[in-house]
Amino acid sequence: MNITLIQAPIATGTTQKGMALAPERYLQAGADQSLASRGHSVETSVVARTTEDDLEAVVEVNTGLAAEVRKATEAGRFPMVLGGACNVCLGALAGLSPRTLGIVWFDAHGDFNTPDTTPSGYFDGMPLAIAAGRGHQNLRTRITEGDPVPEERVLLSGVRDLDRGERDSLESSEVRVVSTDSFKQHGMERSLLPALRQLATFVDEVYLHLDMDVLDPEVAPGVNFPTPGGMMLDDLQRAIEMIGEHFRIAAASVTAYDPTRDEGDRTLLTGLSLLDTVAKAAGKSSSAIRVIS
Repeated sequence: MNITLIQAPIATGTTQKGMALAPERYLQAGADQSLASRGHSVETSVVARTTEDDLEAVVEVNTGLAAEVRKATEAGRFPMVLGGACNVCLGALAGLSPRTLGIVWFDAHGDFNTPDTTPSGYFDGMPLAIAAGRGHQNLRTRITEGDPVPEERVLLSGVRDLDRGERDSLESSEVRVVSTDSFKQHGMERSLLPALRQLATFVDEVYLHLDMDVLDPEVAPGVNFPTPGGMMLDDLQRAIEMIGEHFRIAAASVTAYDPTRDEGDRTLLTGLSLLDTVAKAAGKSSSAIRVIS
């Protein structure tokens, strides 16, 4: 498979800056070489941040990221974004075609707050809501002229920590939510497959978003908001495989790893393993035609 690893080193908030170090750390650890050793053709690129202002940086980095994603897809390459914070979804989606696209989003948190519901004001608690057309639309339209992704095309999975207003917004939305509790009660495949079936009635291709804190801190301690009770690595890998079996994966982002908080490189090694899983699933997905039955 032809892959472009796109580094998007952005993070917002004074205590979350370590996430901006993640893309370079993955490359230092040989992410490109590891993928190449498995038979993939790998190119790398980086989108630079030049401004100190967080919201201006979101626009700057994501505008550049959209151009890199578009360049990769036009060259027949798979865009794999090594992100800092989750707002890299805005650039990744802007570089794709939202008219035919769904989102499968793995995260311990909803990222579905808006300026009206957030108790903290933390911008990176809002990216999924922004992508779906809720809040900060002036900012989103500076990054892309495309429409938001309709809520019925969004699947949020692995969630287990929601703010009250965010929970209310999700419950009144058309976003499909598969919680970690559902995984634990019914098993990962029995919980996820019905949601994938529903999503497949709307789209054939998806943008895959992985926030490392969807995993249990046991396997991914190097995150800013570790939340107990998360997914195990093998379950997340199987979920990614299922997505690749049933949808074309148009692009993927791996986000929210903070090297300054890691323990013995456990999160780094987990992230490298996930990059391999995503590459395999995306390669298979190019010929997978919704075998959901």
